[in-house]
Amino acid sequence: MSRGVRRPRPRTYNTRCVAKRYFLPRWVVKAIRKQAPVYGSQGRAVQVGTELLIRQKRRVKVNQRGDGAMVGMTYKLTPRTVELIEQLREKYGKRGDVFAACVKILRLPNR
Repeated sequence: MSRGVRRPRPRTYNTRCVAKRYFLPRWVVKAIRKQAPVYGSQGRAVQVGTELLIRQKRRVKVNQRGDGAMVGMTYKLTPRTVELIEQLREKYGKRGDVFAACVKILRLPNR
């Protein structure tokens, strides 16, 4: 065995993530950014929110805000999270409403 230079192991957690771009209301993007430090990253906050939403028996009511300015935002998400967002889109109508429901459910205490 050689005692050469020790090389760090490659990161494997990024290999499973997919960069996905969504057009969302500006207030949703700001709310996700605000909640991201609790979960470590914005993508992880979206992941937790979608996992909680898919397990809800009843649909989370989403208030339509007047700030309708849409912003393109890219998140690094797992393939499962992308699939869940598409499943929830059928239930909520638009992807923006799915993300708004994620924000609302992450704000609730004692989920």
